[in-house]
Parts: sequence; structure tokens; C-alpha cells
Amino acid sequence: EIENAICGIDGISQAVVVVRKNNEGRQLICAFYTEHNAVDVANIKSAISSKLPKYMMPHIFTVLPEMPLTPSGKINRKALPDIDLTNISNDVEYVKPQTELQKELGKLMEKVLNYSPIGLNDDFFDIGGDSLKAIEFVSKAHSEGIYFNLQAVFDNPTLKGLCEYIENGDKEQISFKDMDFTQINKVLEKNTLEDVSISEKCGVGNTLFAGATGFLG
Repeated sequence: EIENAICGIDGISQAVVVVRKNNEGRQLICAFYTEHNAVDVANIKSAISSKLPKYMMPHIFTVLPEMPLTPSGKINRKALPDIDLTNISNDVEYVKPQTELQKELGKLMEKVLNYSPIGLNDDFFDIGGDSLKAIEFVSKAHSEGIYFNLQAVFDNPTLKGLCEYIENGDKEQISFKDMDFTQINKVLEKNTLEDVSISEKCGVGNTLFAGATGFLG
């Protein structure tokens, strides 16, 4: 899915995506691609961000002069070159955390991602985060008395956005549409025990009971 998204960009010829582990054991999504017209990495990230969820965005982009191929003409993933796994794509200007919440969450995020320093505008998923790291981050925050749900990280991946979400309260905004329930109430008025007919007792024959997970008896 990631490869297809990258290949759909004008200027890109081929793309292959693999997962590699760095020295800390963190899994990083690495995208290799060839191009027939020069394409800036920032433009690639912008183009595929609308097609892929945050946790599927590659951490490292590497352009190749040509793809390594097998004798049968398929892309040889094992022959892809070694790359610097510390060179995670991040072109965001560093803005120092200001409030106590920003500083505390920033330290937790740095610990989980093994990335420092993390500024207010750094995106959790752009600097090495994934769904598993997000779960770890939420768990560590809860142990420190800072509570927010996992979805909040996906919806507010920057340190600034997440802190604003927490400070504004984890409250669901509910609104009600103004509707006329007169006709519906007429139907529901008959929904009483007096209007329920009682079936006569009868034999049911041989019966097979089946559960959602398999045969019961």
C-alpha cells in the first residue's frame, strides 16, 4: 500500500518499502525509490500523507539511480543498500517546550522514541513513532499521572497539539438534531407487554446449538 502511494506520484518510476531495525531495535519504515524526474522528499511526504495513516508514513526516504533486480527481473529486496538509520526525515524547526506539561510529555516522548530534542511542532510519527510506540507512550504517560487515550496521539501527533488536547479536556462534543418524533412515538406506544402475543407451546424437534466461536452441542 505504501509502495503504491509513492508510485502514484508524478516523477517516481519505482518504489519499494522495507522495515529495518536500528541499533536500539526500533523498527523503521524505509522507502527506496527511483525517479525519471527529480522529486523533493517533502513533496513525496505531502502527497502520500492524504492517502496513508500516520503510522504508515516511511521514516527514511532514499532515492536510487536504479533498483537492484533478480535474474528474473523482479526487485531484489535483499540487495537494497545499507542506509543510515539515524537519518530520519524531519525538516521541522525546533521550538522548545514551555509549560510543565509540554516539558514532561516531551521527555517521555524522547525516551520512547530515543530521539532528542523533541520540540513543540515535531510529529510523533515523523520522528520514528509507530502504533506500538504510541501504545508505549500512552502507558508511560498514564504511569506519570497524565491521562489521554491512544486515539489522541493519532489525532494530535505533535507535542503542542497533544498538550492542547489534554488541557482542553478529553471530552466528546455531542450535539442533537432538532427532530419531530410524533410519528415515531405513535409506533412506540404499542410497544407494551399487553400488545405482545403469547405463542402456544409446541415441539421443536431436534435442535442444534452453535456459538459464535464454534460448535456447542
